[in-house]
Amino acid sequence: MGRGLAVVAELELDAPVLAAEGRHGGLEVVSGIAQQRPHGIQPRTLAQVVSGVAYLGQQGQQSGTTIALQLLIFEGVLDKYPQLKVCAAHGGGYLPSYAPRSDHSCTVSPPNCNPNIKLKKKPTEYLNQMYFDSLVFTSEALRHLIAESGVGQIMIGTDYPFPWTSTEVDLVLNTPGLSDADKIAILGGTATKLLGIK
Repeated sequence: MGRGLAVVAELELDAPVLAAEGRHGGLEVVSGIAQQRPHGIQPRTLAQVVSGVAYLGQQGQQSGTTIALQLLIFEGVLDKYPQLKVCAAHGGGYLPSYAPRSDHSCTVSPPNCNPNIKLKKKPTEYLNQMYFDSLVFTSEALRHLIAESGVGQIMIGTDYPFPWTSTEVDLVLNTPGLSDADKIAILGGTATKLLGIK
């Protein structure tokens, strides 16, 4: 699978994470610091896993994905590790829907932002360096996700093995305004490039 796939539960800037070889040949980042480690899981730092693709699909579903993405942005992780490729489940959670609000967060409420972290760009601009699955259920939701992040950042989502939908391909094929090239990219082209699949 090329660079591999990492499943990320929690990330803190420069904090150790627990990592194990994944089922798909990549690295699975299981969680932040833990008191007890399951067999085969070794402590690593975020810096040791940035050469791969981090897949954010927390069990908290949309809210967990949203919080994880916001932390990656506001804690400066994406500035410090620009080569980190982040793919978020659940269409990025709620972040793409409220992304413009993020641009005003630190201006309106400075106590809620770390004064030691100065982002290199507006929070909304980080969306186009993340990848999102297309499992958003409606054409309008998919259209909006594409408008916020760019069509080249969207990949087909199924949430397999959970039976959320059986029409994920139809959603892409029937969303108005998508060109054939857009559909090909979402249905496999972008994932092929991102994961280095030949």
